[in-house]
Amino acid sequence: MKKLASKGLLMSALICGNVFLGSTAVFAEEVQEYSLDAMVVTATRTMKQIQEVPSSVSVVTAKDIEERNITSVPEALQTLPGVYKSQAIQGGIQLRGFGSGDILVLVDGLQMNYPFNSTVDWEMIPVENIERIEVVRGAGSSLYGGHAVGGVVNIITKDAKKKGLNANIVLNYGSNNTWKKALYADVKANEKVSFGVGYENRKSDGWGNYYQTKAASKGSGTIVPDNKPPQLSNGKYIVATRGDRKYESETYSANVKYNFDAERSLKYTFANTTSTYYYPSPKSYIYKDGKPVWSGKVDLGNGTYVSPSLGTSLGYDGEKEYNKHTLAYNDDKNKINANFSLLDMKKSGYS
Repeated sequence: MKKLASKGLLMSALICGNVFLGSTAVFAEEVQEYSLDAMVVTATRTMKQIQEVPSSVSVVTAKDIEERNITSVPEALQTLPGVYKSQAIQGGIQLRGFGSGDILVLVDGLQMNYPFNSTVDWEMIPVENIERIEVVRGAGSSLYGGHAVGGVVNIITKDAKKKGLNANIVLNYGSNNTWKKALYADVKANEKVSFGVGYENRKSDGWGNYYQTKAASKGSGTIVPDNKPPQLSNGKYIVATRGDRKYESETYSANVKYNFDAERSLKYTFANTTSTYYYPSPKSYIYKDGKPVWSGKVDLGNGTYVSPSLGTSLGYDGEKEYNKHTLAYNDDKNKINANFSLLDMKKSGYS
């Protein structure tokens, strides 16, 4: 049986503005050092110092990501208080008890929540290309709509800052043959034009999960097994598992930015992400004559039996493909920021 979500297009536009005035006095005789407070935009949609924001706000910077050797966005978010990361492969997050479906996730103004079930595919967001992550806790639907029930995660990506070619190569390896390979490069041609490209590949042989358990029934079974299946503390027996969930994702990205002057700029960003997952090796915990048992009444030898089911021991084969387009205009002088975005979900389904 094949389930496919139809192709969907998600368009969003954000225009906001704010004007404020200030003054600064400098005395030549005094040499003082200041630690500038973080500036955030998410809570009010205008640039403010973090202590002026009437919400609970946290920021993860590019420096934090580098110093802590963080390899994914959920991993970066779980360093903040009140944020919990699921330990499942490609797992989501919880913010004050709300799951990923009730947390709005933005990347350069583009909503990343899947319209079908509001979840987020975190592999679409390369962590090495992030300038900062702003997390606003609490309801934000009055500003951002229905997805922002538990909070908002706003991700701002990097721009080329140094003239010439700048490159970043990432190679990580972990248990279960887990790999991450990434390459990012940007070029600042002059004061007006800069552009960048990126590639990321993640893959893992995964680990076992989704164990099938069965409660014993009274009576005699028709199959006398070679072994008795493992029993849990609640009295149920582990009869099978889907096996290891393997996955692989690949992302290509590119951006170009044009500075009209020191205060006005236009930036276009594109990214394509494909991902697959599957369970290649379901396993039975019951054997008869050295062969796995997937169905029938298995006698436990104490006046009870269990009935495994092959259907609930099989996993899914899933495939997704997305294209992301974002056009952002910034006018620092007039405090105007406009984002026009398109998220094209070409494939999203499983069998």
